[in-house]
Amino acid sequence: MGRVLLIDLQNGISGDMFVAALINMGVPKDVIECELPLLKLRGYKFVIKEENVSGVGGCSVHVEVKKSEKVHRKFSDIKKLILDSQISDGAKRIAVDIFSRLAAAEAAVHLVRPEEVVFHEIGAVDSIVDIVAASVCINYLNCEEIIATVPVLSTGSVKSRHGVIPLPAPAVIELLRGTTVKFENRGYETVTPTGAAILASVARFVSDIPPLMIKARGYGFGSVRKKGSFPALVVYDTEYFSEVRSFTDIKIEATIDDMNPQIYTYLTERLFETGASDVFITPVIMKKGRPAQNITVIAEPGRMNDILGLLFLETTTIGVRYSTVNRVKLSREEMNVKTEFGMIRVKIAKAGSEILNVHPEYEDVVRVARENGVPLKEVFRRAVMAYWTSEGKSWER
Repeated sequence: MGRVLLIDLQNGISGDMFVAALINMGVPKDVIECELPLLKLRGYKFVIKEENVSGVGGCSVHVEVKKSEKVHRKFSDIKKLILDSQISDGAKRIAVDIFSRLAAAEAAVHLVRPEEVVFHEIGAVDSIVDIVAASVCINYLNCEEIIATVPVLSTGSVKSRHGVIPLPAPAVIELLRGTTVKFENRGYETVTPTGAAILASVARFVSDIPPLMIKARGYGFGSVRKKGSFPALVVYDTEYFSEVRSFTDIKIEATIDDMNPQIYTYLTERLFETGASDVFITPVIMKKGRPAQNITVIAEPGRMNDILGLLFLETTTIGVRYSTVNRVKLSREEMNVKTEFGMIRVKIAKAGSEILNVHPEYEDVVRVARENGVPLKEVFRRAVMAYWTSEGKSWER
């Protein structure tokens, strides 16, 4: 069972909060303090401090920077600084990806090319250190998955080097484009561009937290302390129970009563080619007693626009419904088994070390049945028998 990092965003996130939370969770300070000097960045001091806020112990980090070191840098300069350093390759890749996403977001806001983006607050020494430290921590944890709750974005405004800008910051909106968020008037910036870039780079957002086993937790305190709020990012070191995995997908539906039924077979094939995880068609009765077909498509969120386009292009629908759905699935593996009719692929579903289901690949079974002139159900039976025999176990289940 692999490690799963859960990031609870109800109190917001910034780069320093993220690093502090991971240290409090258990990432050794030495891991960061040994790698940061390899960045060959001078004029700062990385300070880690244990704190107690509202009776809860946690951690904060702060980068003390000499005034002379507070300079602006282009994205191309920061990228070169990271790539030319001797930090671990994994941390290097993560840091470059985070800054690349920041550059793309800032470029969209300021209408310039990403390589020419000049970072101000984010380009300062303290923010470079925060992002590299975060990348070092992520690389050290070597998580199988990082999941985050729905971000809470505060409305209002905040001062920056550009003047007063709206909240959420325009770069945050760009970074979280396509993500489900909540808006609240907190009176302060809950999600910073650095925090949003870290999330966009490494995390998957979930509307409902899946069943997890908690191993450790960490509180990372930020610099903003507002009365009536708990100023900490909370992270959890967890793992999934057994081998069950959780996913958040998009469900898209269209109800149609005026289309040639011959089109549905072709449509289903096209939807799978476009990236649908599942497609099914259900007979329904619409208003005024009209019979119709309800098309349901399950897919990853990133496939939504392509699937919507296909539904509007290939069907007579003039509107669709969509929502998020949560699903869990068992760990799966595939292997070839030898039968008297030939080799057949089988899929094995497991929960931990326990095998719960063995199912032969349909296309292989059809091919073998036709080639040998034997009933389909007999090929299914022989393939399952061959698997259990190869495992040295009884196949009558």
